[in-house]
Amino acid sequence: LTACYREQFPEHHYYTIALGDSQNDVAMLERADYAIIIRSPAHAPPKLRRKDGYTISRATGPQGWNDSLRELLGWQ
Repeated sequence: LTACYREQFPEHHYYTIALGDSQNDVAMLERADYAIIIRSPAHAPPKLRRKDGYTISRATGPQGWNDSLRELLGWQ
């Protein structure tokens, strides 16, 4: 999808954000420009191969999702 936008509107800069909390989200988190691992009360955060470009939320669940995305976008 990002490639389509870049092709149609090359004058704009696009980046991707992925949020996830478990192992089934790892592929998505690895590919995104910015990855946010959301803490879970049920299990440990998934492990990523990447060394930068990601954060781990302080809160769990929807609150962690909201706080982390607002922080990344500068909407605090």
